[in-house]
Amino acid sequence: MASSSDQTASSSGKFKKPRPTARILPGQRSDPHDDDGHVTEIEISSSSESDEDVDDLTKAINNLQLRQTSKDYTLYEIKNANPEGTSVTDKWPVAHSAAQKGSPVKSLLKRDKKHQGIAVAYVAFRASEPGVYAKWEDCRRCVSGQSGSVYLGYTSLAAAEAAYAFAVKKGLTAVTRQSIRARPILTTLYRCPTKHKIASGSPIQNGATRVSWHSVYVGLTPGVYASYAEAAPSVAGIEGACYESWDSKQDAVAAYMARVDAGRIGTVILRV
Repeated sequence: MASSSDQTASSSGKFKKPRPTARILPGQRSDPHDDDGHVTEIEISSSSESDEDVDDLTKAINNLQLRQTSKDYTLYEIKNANPEGTSVTDKWPVAHSAAQKGSPVKSLLKRDKKHQGIAVAYVAFRASEPGVYAKWEDCRRCVSGQSGSVYLGYTSLAAAEAAYAFAVKKGLTAVTRQSIRARPILTTLYRCPTKHKIASGSPIQNGATRVSWHSVYVGLTPGVYASYAEAAPSVAGIEGACYESWDSKQDAVAAYMARVDAGRIGTVILRV
């Protein structure tokens, strides 16, 4: 899911943008699970289907230079107070930065997430009752209306049980509460990390109906994570945290490396 990144686009051309080349970072660990993370997906307001939104979406598609890959991207409209007026981007960090500065940001178009197979079992990693469920109705009762819930469907019960066992071992499960408009966890300054976590894979991906990679740009532990559950507490509820999800490791690493090269990776320091 990727709904977040950094660069604006304006041309209507349809050629593919060059992406930065991934490289091995100093301090990279051989075990991608030495450090744990958590991430709940950051969303902006969903768009309605008013005539105004349809017009905005038409403008967005006409003016945005879309990357030609196998997936669609979320489009964000930013209403700037400067002479530039309204702009559109498919990069979440651009929209995130604008929102942090007080500019209204609206989601115009959601990307189509790929699924692999039909789910026959579900794992609720972060829910009112974490565990493995054979029916979606039972899983839904544990995750709906919960703050920061994380769950995933699996193509077999054995794969779901293995993923949950791994998550328990790594401390990735948590009991959540009902969603409330809680104040964000306040942070102080950000510092540039000296080590970057680049995961090579995860047992949680095995048998999952949706495999996603997560680039955490600003959070407790920046890096690239191989599953939604492992990416989680690094940004959930953290003021100023920013991350993006992708369908492939290549895209996730390339986006993260672009931010590293630009000096825009930050480790959050929480206020005591």
